[in-house]
Amino acid sequence: MTARTARRLRSLVAGLAALLVLAVIAAGLAFTQRQSAVTAQRTAQSRQLAAQSGALLDTNPDLAALLAVQAYRTSRTVEAVPGLYTAAALPLRYRLTEHSAQVWSVAFSPDGRTLATASDDGTVRLWNTATGRVRATLTGHEGVSGSLAFAPDGRTLAVGGEGGVRLWNVATGTVRARFPGQGAVWAVAFSADGRTVAGGGGDDGTVRLWDAATGRLRATLTGHTGPVRSVAFSRDGRTLATGSSDGTVRLWNLTLLDPKQSVDKICAATHRGFTPLERATYLGGRRDTACRG
Repeated sequence: MTARTARRLRSLVAGLAALLVLAVIAAGLAFTQRQSAVTAQRTAQSRQLAAQSGALLDTNPDLAALLAVQAYRTSRTVEAVPGLYTAAALPLRYRLTEHSAQVWSVAFSPDGRTLATASDDGTVRLWNTATGRVRATLTGHEGVSGSLAFAPDGRTLAVGGEGGVRLWNVATGTVRARFPGQGAVWAVAFSADGRTVAGGGGDDGTVRLWDAATGRLRATLTGHTGPVRSVAFSRDGRTLATGSSDGTVRLWNLTLLDPKQSVDKICAATHRGFTPLERATYLGGRRDTACRG
């Protein structure tokens, strides 16, 4: 190989090396530009998702939380990070959507593990509060079911509605007993010992007390001039509070449900009998409730 040929070969190798370096640099620049474009696109998408999440926080918190997570996964922008924390701090645990009509009443079981919901769709659903899943669907109600109450032991659910009151076995989803009402029953409650069920709601303004074990009607409380919308027992079970659309709340002494027993206590306190006016006003003119002795 001559010196001239060697010089040409070296020049050729140097030229090829320079071209290779330029090609590598060009490829690197193209890759960097592409990565910058992808990063810019992901950043824009993340910011858009974060903005959508923030706009939906009040109206659709479920979707807002999902968008916040997606925004963070797309790109950890200064908008996505606080949006994720905000979504995580939302108080909503579950959105229960199985009912097909408006929900009138909800009630937790005493242990908090079950939620009962009553709806216009004619069903009562029992939900697992830990998972948000339906445990059972109670059907067969006549019309709207408007009131719910768990027994103190959580084993029985009272459902009031247009057909009166039904007692359901929570474990089996079967009806234990039916208590007919005069019209719809829009308020139900169990006494603290679970032995008595109170129900009110009919247009006659009455409240009925049933024996939870036998279904026997223990008493009918009258006096309200409008439908009774709420009922509640005191802890000791001796007093029942009732609220009515007539604008009044009444406290009933449940230890005086027997008329004769009530008359005896009144007579002992007043040391006299009833006047004709008192008998007509308070006792319906009955003669079998005179003071003894």
